[in-house]
Amino acid sequence: MSNYVQILPRFRSRWALALQVFAMICMLLQPLTVNAYWTDTNGDGVKEWVENPPALMNSTDPITGETITTPNSWWDQNSDSDNLTNAQEALYGSDPYSSDSDHDGLLDDVEQSLSDPLEPFDLWSWDSDGDGFSDFDALYQRIQGYNPVVNYVSLLTAGTSFYSYSDADGDGLKNFEDPNPLDIDRDCDGILNWHDTGYMDDSNNGYVAPPGDGDPGVLIGGVW
Repeated sequence: MSNYVQILPRFRSRWALALQVFAMICMLLQPLTVNAYWTDTNGDGVKEWVENPPALMNSTDPITGETITTPNSWWDQNSDSDNLTNAQEALYGSDPYSSDSDHDGLLDDVEQSLSDPLEPFDLWSWDSDGDGFSDFDALYQRIQGYNPVVNYVSLLTAGTSFYSYSDADGDGLKNFEDPNPLDIDRDCDGILNWHDTGYMDDSNNGYVAPPGDGDPGVLIGGVW
C-alpha cells in the first residue's frame, strides 16, 4: 500500500503536465478572435485603436418581423486589397484600410509573411530596427544581399527631399535596382524627378527652339 501511495503523486504530476502541454497546443492551434483593430483615419501617421467593432449584425426579416443575427461580413472582407482579410489585419495589428500601414513600400501581407521571425518588422514603422534604412531596403538586403545606401534619417535630419521609402529619388526605379538612388534631379534642371514626369533626362523639358532667321522652316497658316 505504501508503494502505491508513493507512486500515485508521481503519476498524477505527469498526467497534469501532459494535460497542460496539451492545453497549450490547443490554444496555439485554435484561431484567435480579435474584436478591435488599429487604423489611421486622418492619415497623420498616428494609429488609432478602434474598440469592439460589431462582430455580429442584426437585421429584420421583412415577412416575420423577427430579428436575424448574422456574423458581420466586414471581418471576412479585404477592404484595402492587400491580400489580408480585415480579421487578419486586426490579428496582425495592421490597418485594414491601408494596404501599406507604415508607407514603407511593402504591402502589409508581404511585410507580415516575409518578416524575419527573429527580428520581425513593425507594421506601423518604416524603420523597424531604427538604423535609418527603410524596412523595404532591409528586406531586399536579407533576400537579395542588397547593400542599402539611402539612410532616410540622415535625409530627414538634413532636410533633403525624397520621394518614398522604397524609391528615394522618385525616378521609378526602386532603391535596390537604382545605381544612384539619391539622384533626385537627374537632368539638373532644378525640377525634382517626381515633378519632372516624362522629362527626367531632358533639361529642356521638351522645349525645341524655333529655327533661326536663315532657316525657312515651315509656315502653317502664315504663322510659325
